[in-house]
Amino acid sequence: VRAWSRKWRVLATGAVLVDAPGVHDDNSARDAVVKRKIKEADAVWIVSNIVRAVNDKTAKDLLGEHFRRQLLMDGQFGALAFVATQSDVLERSEACRSLKLPRDTTLRACAEARNEYTAGRLRKDFHAGLRELAEQAGEADAAALTARFELPVFAVSSVDYQKLAGLRPGDGPPRVWRSQEESGIPRLARHVRRQALVCRREISLRRC
Repeated sequence: VRAWSRKWRVLATGAVLVDAPGVHDDNSARDAVVKRKIKEADAVWIVSNIVRAVNDKTAKDLLGEHFRRQLLMDGQFGALAFVATQSDVLERSEACRSLKLPRDTTLRACAEARNEYTAGRLRKDFHAGLRELAEQAGEADAAALTARFELPVFAVSSVDYQKLAGLRPGDGPPRVWRSQEESGIPRLARHVRRQALVCRREISLRRC
């Protein structure tokens, strides 16, 4: 599927977003497509529903040993990011219980706490995977390898963002977030533009 619009300012820098199949596809043809796209890409995002992302096993599954090793070999570990979607979908009582928050915590505060927990957990698992790779490769200083890479995590709500931007006038007010910035979408858009400009600069330097 190819989509194009002059209104998508986030792509004005020349960025191209490619929606590839999942990393654990049993279909060999689709799996080959993923491997090819990763090699061709300047950056790789793992996108998951935030409820699934905070599951103890999910980050390890999505960043499985084979996938981590391929990213490292392709030089993509530094360009990896995690996008946790549907940050506006949660029940206050359940969030208070699972995150051990006071029962009178507001829905927005619960969502903020879940975003923070998600980012911390994903980064912890990311660095644990890096240390594991370093140890398997016989690296003497695994800490040096983990210090080279950071995992940007973006918790986003496209529905609340669209409501706040006036794009869904008949769907009522936003459920959780009070501003477009809080929805996480503008921060992700800035990341896209920043990554695209870095890539363009590197290409220009290689041509010189």
